Amino acid sequence: MVVAVGVTLYYFEIEAGSLKPVAHTTLPYEVSSVSVHPLGTDERAHATLCAVGLWTEMSVHLLRLPDLEVVGKENLGGDVISRSLLLVSFEGTDYLLCGMGDGHLLSFVLNTVRVPPAL
Repeated sequence: MVVAVGVTLYYFEIEAGSLKPVAHTTLPYEVSSVSVHPLGTDERAHATLCAVGLWTEMSVHLLRLPDLEVVGKENLGGDVISRSLLLVSFEGTDYLLCGMGDGHLLSFVLNTVRVPPAL
């Protein structure tokens, strides 16, 4: 589970009915949207990435789980923030879908092979 409070992002794991704090990080701007979803076809798999949209900078950051290290960033351009994000796989390809505040949908193909695993 990922929770955003202002510019701080917290990652928790649920174990035996309780929340276990794992990591937290401070981002340069407030969070506008978050997605944590396992990629691939195994829905029981654990998520390895978190996508976070930011206010002010109009960007989306990809963070590796569980350490919340930034492994990618995409500037969205324009004056509209991301309001909704979804990490998803279609036919063996990983995507980040980004719903913008003006109703547009942006899609990005993820190269998850290049994302280094957490140590």
